[in-house]
Amino acid sequence: MRYRDLPAYRRSLKSIGDSKRLDSIHKAVSNLLDCFEKRTAPPAGLGLKPLRPPLWEIRASREDRIVFSWKEDLITFLAAGAHDDVKRLLSRF
Repeated sequence: MRYRDLPAYRRSLKSIGDSKRLDSIHKAVSNLLDCFEKRTAPPAGLGLKPLRPPLWEIRASREDRIVFSWKEDLITFLAAGAHDDVKRLLSRF
């Protein structure tokens, strides 16, 4: 499995600014990658769900989501942020 993040993802992280929120986002991404590497099911709290091919979402917290695309063996992180911010992102795809 290969992973990458887009500049938009890095910008979305910078715009959050709150270290507690950033920690929960990094932890959620780490949990997701760990599941992919070990080929295990993600924990229920991660809230992995398909949005529309090839887009997926995980929960970092009650408020924050992480959107990524999943194509074959490549995971591309697209954006992270509040639920409403993610909805706005999805309207562009």
